[in-house]
Amino acid sequence: GSTNYLAKRSPMGQWGTMGVAGTTIGYSAGGQVVYTIMANAAGTIFIGGQFGTAGGTQGAWYVARWEAATGFGTLTGGTLNNLVRSLLFTGTLYAGGDFTIVNGSAARYVARYVNSAWGTLTGGTIDSGPNTLARGLDGRIFVGGIHNLAGGTLANGIAFWNGAWGTMGTVSAAGNVIDIAVAPNGI
Repeated sequence: GSTNYLAKRSPMGQWGTMGVAGTTIGYSAGGQVVYTIMANAAGTIFIGGQFGTAGGTQGAWYVARWEAATGFGTLTGGTLNNLVRSLLFTGTLYAGGDFTIVNGSAARYVARYVNSAWGTLTGGTIDSGPNTLARGLDGRIFVGGIHNLAGGTLANGIAFWNGAWGTMGTVSAAGNVIDIAVAPNGI
């Protein structure tokens, strides 16, 4: 059957749909794309991308959740106004992408989902949509992409947030950071 951009693999090695066939990820004016998937310890799967429905549920603009017991659903507490390229779950769900508004308020490119509501990060924002988010061993949230500024400070391609924006000093990457890996001794 049709998986509509998402599939799951059973413990027996069989691929199948997540929910009713043909109702997984649906309409968005620019097409349907899943860019990122993140799971929490409880087994909730968060999906980010360019879509408007999830499991037949309207209003799942660019981010949705899936749980084994209930299937697809939206996140309460507002929506994003453009695509999500990266998700990170640390106990808090972070999203990075091309959006500029969350829950009706300005939030350029990075947001967090706390207490069932989307909100901004303190200390400003970055100046372009990120490709990747990662959590450092010290709890900092690293953001990689093609941005030049983070919280108003020069941060070519990579920056971190820990309540305020910071840069990687003289080792900041120039260009487009596609992914960030955290090594056992740090980033």
